[in-house]
Amino acid sequence: MEKNDLIFDSRTLLKHRTRAGRSFKLYDFMMQEVANRLTERLLETNRNFDTGVGICWQNKILQEAINSVGKINNFVAYSSSKSKNSEINQIISETELLPLAPNSVDLIVSLLDWHWVNDFPGILSQSLTALKPDGLMLGAMFGGETLNELRSVLLEAEIITTGGVTPRVSPFVNVETVGSLLSRVGFAIPIVDIDNIQVTYPNALKLMHEIRGMGESNCLKERCKNFTR
Repeated sequence: MEKNDLIFDSRTLLKHRTRAGRSFKLYDFMMQEVANRLTERLLETNRNFDTGVGICWQNKILQEAINSVGKINNFVAYSSSKSKNSEINQIISETELLPLAPNSVDLIVSLLDWHWVNDFPGILSQSLTALKPDGLMLGAMFGGETLNELRSVLLEAEIITTGGVTPRVSPFVNVETVGSLLSRVGFAIPIVDIDNIQVTYPNALKLMHEIRGMGESNCLKERCKNFTR
């Protein structure tokens, strides 16, 4: 993609994740929950896998979930930065590049990573190329109506206080769009569904504190870069 077409700032995303990584265990409940749900989907598959690749910035969480299934012989974690956990086999590469040989892996699992990808069709296409003809891809991302309430109140508050708006919550892809992209890229049997996970907070500031702790703070390139009241 051209630099001007980018939606997200990958450097800022890395900074946010690095900061959040220091105390992520305090805020990992959502990732743990989604990892468990992906594990359940993997258990439903009636086969084993020789080689699997996991895409998640907290790759230890994904690897522990995948290993609990006992269906993968060799599991490799993909990341844009090297993990401190030396027990994890890793592929280190630039964000949005999947340096895998064509037809080289049996399974690709992505855990809460795709919603920060600028070229989503591109990463799907790279994944399909890397998979063997009978390979499987499982992925979970924030989408649809995620943070819709926070988006609404921030828009309302900013209009009242400044008379204008700036992007503060990411645009999330809906299920229909994901399904269309999977078909367009060439996946043979794409299945897309929605899991609703409701979490309540006493106020918006508490929610924003939690988002920061998860490493999910605003990384939009057109975001306001100054402090606001």
